[in-house]
Amino acid sequence: MQKVASSALAFFIVLSLSACGPSQSSAPASDLAAALASAPSDASEVWYTHWALLKKYEGVESLTSQSSMDRRREFMLTLSKDQAGASGYAVTRFFRHAEAWGWDSTDLVWEITLTRESQPPAYVLRFRDDFDFAAILTHFDERGFTQSQYNGATIYSHEMDLKADWLRQTEFAILNTAVLAGDKVLALSTSIDSVKAILDARRDRGRSLAGDEAFSAAADRLGEVAAAALSRSAEVCADLAQSVFAPLPDSLKTLLDQLSPLQAYRALGIGYRYESEKPLGLLVLHYASAADAQADLEARKRLLEEGYSLRLRRTYSEALFKLDKASVEGSDIVLRVNPANDMPRRLIEMVFTRDLIFAACP
Repeated sequence: MQKVASSALAFFIVLSLSACGPSQSSAPASDLAAALASAPSDASEVWYTHWALLKKYEGVESLTSQSSMDRRREFMLTLSKDQAGASGYAVTRFFRHAEAWGWDSTDLVWEITLTRESQPPAYVLRFRDDFDFAAILTHFDERGFTQSQYNGATIYSHEMDLKADWLRQTEFAILNTAVLAGDKVLALSTSIDSVKAILDARRDRGRSLAGDEAFSAAADRLGEVAAAALSRSAEVCADLAQSVFAPLPDSLKTLLDQLSPLQAYRALGIGYRYESEKPLGLLVLHYASAADAQADLEARKRLLEEGYSLRLRRTYSEALFKLDKASVEGSDIVLRVNPANDMPRRLIEMVFTRDLIFAACP
């Protein structure tokens, strides 16, 4: 998680300063749900950005890497205020990426970054339907990438070469790239095993997070969102136990003692979308049963209302968001929040930094 977090946070700092798998019996409830079909079942977290929805929100649906740099720059700068992204392949090299590789983030419908234990980050990029992969394939050929076949896809691979200018203009994950031109998808990682795991997931739903009850339930509850982070509870709990913000202030220790015992949730989903021209944050905790969710509702609500950001040393309502509504829906606690100053990126940063006292574990 740390490698992904540092890369993404660097993206936000820079900006501040300046899909589908095999057909199923029913269509996915959202693009986020569809993206899970590309995530291996052993992934611990999924970071998601819906570029097409972000462009729609900003009224630039036709924007692509062929558009002027001024228009693309203006759009990307919205990610530091009005919008937010959770996955951002090569966004720190955005201004030269299209020149070097023939595409950039504006050519994508959505993307995900995956984290798996003891593995480097992996990416799945879903391009727009009319995107032509010919230029990308030409670059692979001209730059000496080798080819191999796996699960019906061609994987282009290259040894690490830090002297290559084309490598400095993108992420190292380009060194192993599976091309599924018919599906308009690239799968990338420095680990070819991770790329193969993505291809396995896309071929077999049972080997993907689309077949994981907790992840799929959280994704379905989030629905169509512009950006999201989905995490296993074990991943969140382990990070919270080793938090850089420890030890907790006495006031929070007292509150947690009052609310004990908390129920164990299975997955955490955080995302946002716009409703009535305002960003709406959605915090979803998925439990094993509706009874567990109901038993935990008041505790989670109080942690939002009385807890505070350990990173900013201010209450959630002052620093990050205000609670609009807390409810139990099925086996989920759904917390609807209004981001402070209408800045949804604060929700995503909150996940990156594990500033998540409301998601405290038993």
